[in-house]
This record gives sequence, structure tokens and C-alpha cells, in this order.
Amino acid sequence: MKRLLSIIFFELFVLIGNAQDHLKINGIAINGNIEDITEDLVATKLKKDNINGNIAMLYGMYGGYATDVIAIFSIPKQLIPFHITVSYPARNHFEELNKQYQDLKQFLTKEYGEPTTVSEDSEFEYNATFDLKELGTVELKMGINQLEHHFNSIDFSDKINTEKSEKAMFGE
Repeated sequence: MKRLLSIIFFELFVLIGNAQDHLKINGIAINGNIEDITEDLVATKLKKDNINGNIAMLYGMYGGYATDVIAIFSIPKQLIPFHITVSYPARNHFEELNKQYQDLKQFLTKEYGEPTTVSEDSEFEYNATFDLKELGTVELKMGINQLEHHFNSIDFSDKINTEKSEKAMFGE
């Protein structure tokens, strides 16, 4: 009996030790395949726009604000999601843009803890990074795009799947 229990505990230890944690958005792990994560996020009240190859597009509310687009990027051929970008509509006034940025930073701080780095020194270019070590990073940015529009965005990069995507891209 002791031997059987020892074997069971050893197997559980191995299974738990091999479990890999992934970064989450809306409580959904950035893992699996692009169709599954898209459907899981749709179940959290986001709306699906389309899936085109290794990119899925959604929209809806995130962090208390309507999004412009939520793009899920996956490893080509494998379709394993590794990066998600949440973009918000452009704002014309710094006060509106800054309020949204500060609200989103507070929302992300509740979700992921205090940001590891914050750069809010120059007007219209703010950045708060949440380095979640073994899970990946979340980066909130306020900036200006190529069309001179001012916007906020959040990038989610899952560490495990980003490493897989780099290996796939560089043929390792």
C-alpha cells in the first residue's frame, strides 16, 4: 500500500511539475489554438470579427473601455497564440487620453500587481510594463501612430508561446 501511495504521489509531483502556466487575459490563458482562445474570449462577452490565417480579430469592452480592435497573433502553421494587442480608439485631447491611460493602468495593477517599470515623462508617450517573470509581460502604452493619432494600447506576450514562436520563426 505504501508503495502504491508513493507511486501516486510521485506521478502527481511529475504532472504538477510539468504543468506550464500561461499569461491570462480576461481569465483566459494565452495558449491552446487560435480558434479555442477566440471562442473562450467570445464567451467573456467580446465579439468576434474574423480569423484570417494566424491572426484573429475581436472587439468589445476591456478594462472598462470600448476597444477598437483586439488582435490575437499565433504561430503560423501551429496556430498557437503568443501575443495579444488590445487597441483603443484614437483620442483628440490629452486629458481624455491620459484619463483612459490612468484608468487602464489602475485596472492592470489590480489584475497583475504594480508595474515593474513606468515611463510617463514625455507628453503623449507613456508606458507601464508589468513583467510577470515566468508568465510573460503586459505593456500599457500611450502613443502616437503613423497617422498622428493619439491612442492607448495594451500588449500581452505569453513567455512560453513567444519562445515557441521565436523558435518557429528562426527554425530552431
